Order: sequence, then structure tokens, then C-alpha cells
Amino acid sequence: MKISKSLVKQNIKKHDYSGLEKDRYYISYLDIDKPNIVYANIKIPPSKIYKKGVDLSGKKLLIITAFALGDSIHFLPVLKAIKRAYKDVYIGYEHKKDNKLLIDNPYIDELVPTPIDIDVLDRFDYIFDLTAHVATVGFDNQFVPDYLASLFDEKVFGFYEKDKKPDITLSNDPEVKTTIYKIKRFISLGRPLLGLHFEASSIHRRIPPDVLDIVLNYAKDKYTVVCAYTDSAKDLAKEYFEKYPFIVDVSSYVKDVEYLSHYVSILDILISAETSVAHIGVALGVPTLVVLGPGSFEAVYDYKVPHIKGVNARYVGTKCSSPCRIHALLEPCPEAKLFKDLKKQDDNYSPCFKFIDRIELLETFKSLEHFVKNSDIEKEDKIDNFEELYSYYYKTKLVNDYIGRAYLYFYKYRHSLFYFIQEFARKNKNVKIEG
Repeated sequence: MKISKSLVKQNIKKHDYSGLEKDRYYISYLDIDKPNIVYANIKIPPSKIYKKGVDLSGKKLLIITAFALGDSIHFLPVLKAIKRAYKDVYIGYEHKKDNKLLIDNPYIDELVPTPIDIDVLDRFDYIFDLTAHVATVGFDNQFVPDYLASLFDEKVFGFYEKDKKPDITLSNDPEVKTTIYKIKRFISLGRPLLGLHFEASSIHRRIPPDVLDIVLNYAKDKYTVVCAYTDSAKDLAKEYFEKYPFIVDVSSYVKDVEYLSHYVSILDILISAETSVAHIGVALGVPTLVVLGPGSFEAVYDYKVPHIKGVNARYVGTKCSSPCRIHALLEPCPEAKLFKDLKKQDDNYSPCFKFIDRIELLETFKSLEHFVKNSDIEKEDKIDNFEELYSYYYKTKLVNDYIGRAYLYFYKYRHSLFYFIQEFARKNKNVKIEG
């Protein structure tokens, strides 16, 4: 995955820890023109710098990261392999405080908030700074977790090769769980949930609405289509709602990354841009279709698991070809700016998206559908807030008679209501419900 020079410079400014005692914190950044050269305000002793082949058994390893959510997920299968390869290894992982996705992860012993205090550095035997490997040939052109695993020894790589799937631990916060499961109970209407994630942090990776016309019009009668987005994608969301009025906006339920992972977990199938949401889908076993313009599925998402597939753009342009593998930009891609200057397009979407095969998208989506299950039927659903659920269904007059056992005449709503009436029956023996 490639990143732009302007973005690196902006990130250096963005993570400018002015006001701190600079000699108390380790702050590193990359010169994009000189890969493998990391500038830091504090020099790490050579004896502490991790070198390939070092025995980590019983040792403490601190991994200094590039902060991005997707990068964190890419590293998870490698951390799992390190844990399996070395007995009693202790792993510390640098993170931003708002990145709650890694809390309680079984392969991370300590989350170290950035910036890192030098006293924390002293507690670790070895330090691995990922910053040194961003923008190298391997990082830009290989499947990123493969490249990261290759930076460790053969023992680690062997365990990694056997299991490349990242593992994410969902939060146990009852408020998060209750909030997200309202989507399943009140919005799905008993149909499978198709999550649509068209947003990406860089504008050139966002999916233009027209690209998904065949897939979404095929899916609208089989699924309840939902989407969640941030304020930065409001204009794009408006375009989607105007073109596809059946999409349900659930953004108010998805408040941060902690909520986001729970949200993805309740989806039956997911369509995503090239972004961290697709990685979360993989980790949680959600059938996921990734729509890539500038990106390459093989370089970013090829975890070798059957429930994620991608469709790449095939485009040869004036300034670039797809996949260009540029992952992060501050502005529209060079081809989009050229087309806008030539008045060939009036938006900022990457032109390569127009060359995605719509039929291939539909067929790839269909190939993932055999993973979709009516989970509400196949496993018992635990109702956390029975009174709220009863109030909702009673007011909407969807409750059936109950005599002896739950039996629904409303076929369309049976998946959502079955467990509601089952629970009501347990609490109210021999009661007739009228609505």
C-alpha cells in the first residue's frame, strides 16, 4: 500500500506533541523519500532493536505502529503467530487512545498509548518500529501481513502461514451491545442485513454510487440494506440515499470503533470500499465483498479465507493505471484531477471505478451468498431488554396470539418475532396476547 508524501508530512504535523517534554517521549516518523530511515527524537539502544532470529521466549517485545486501524488488523495474525512461536513472550503494542478495537485482544498483553514515555521503553527487552518498513518495496507490493510476518523468523512465519485470519475481540460493554442489537431487532424486519460501507478515509477509495447499481437493485428485495458513515462522508451518503431510497441509515447507532465492530458482527453480508471495515468483516467471519478502484485485493485483503472476495478495477489511464495501489491521499487522485480539468467529469471520484465490471460484481456477490444464514432461526437469541422489545412490537401491532407455544402467521416478520414471543411465553404462562 502506497501513501502520498503530502499525507506523511501532514501526519507529522498532526502528531506534533507540542507542549510535552520532548526528551521524555519517543516520537518517530518516516521520511517518505528514504524508506527504512526513521527519524526520532530519542535514539533506541542498538541492543534493544529487534533483529530477525532473536529468541523472544520469556521476553518483552514492544511494537511501535503507524496508528492506522487497517494496519493494526493486518498485524493481528502476525501477533498470533509470535505468541504461538515463543513461550511466555509479552507483547506491547502502541496505539491511539481512541482505537478501542484492540482492547482485550488475546495476543496483546499491553496497549501502550502514544506518545511513548521513555520509562515504558526501558521496560521492554526488544523494540520493533513498524515505521521503518512503511513505503518499502515489500510493504507496497506484497500482501501486507505476509510482508510483516517475513520480518520475523521462520518459526513465526510457519505459524502465520497456517492461520492468516485476524482475530478481533468484541467489547462486553452492555450499552454498546444493546444499542447495536436494536438494528437487528427493529430495523432488519426479519430479513438478512446487508451492510454497505461506501466511505474511505481517502476520497479516491470511496465507491461512486453508480458502481453498485446492479448489485443493490438485485439485493434490495432479499435484504434490508443498511449503512453507517461519518460526517466527512455526508455528501456521498446523500447521493446514495437519492439513488437508492431503500437504504436505511444506521449511523446514529454506530458511535465509534467500539460500536463499529459490533455493528459489523450483526451483518449477514457486507459490501465495502477498501478500508478497515472490510478487515473487521474478515476477522468476524462476515461474508465480505470489497470493491477496489486504486487498490489491489491481493495486496490488502488476501487472507486466504473463503468468506472475503474482491473485484479490482481494470483501467489504463493517462496518468496512472489500476491498481495503482496508492492507499492514502489528501486529495483526489491525479487522474481524477486531470479529468476534471478536461471537463470529462464533474466529480472527484477515481475514474478507475467506472471500469469495474458490474456483472462481475453481481456474480461475486452471489458467490458469497451461500455463507449467509438466517442466524435468528438457527440459534437462540438472548433478549437483553424484554420490556423495550415488547413495547415496540405491541405498539406496531405485530404480536400474534399465544396459546401453548409461539406460532406466527406473519411470515415476513417471523425471524425477528419468534424469539420475542418465545421469551414472552416464558414470562407469561397461558396469556393471550392481542395487538
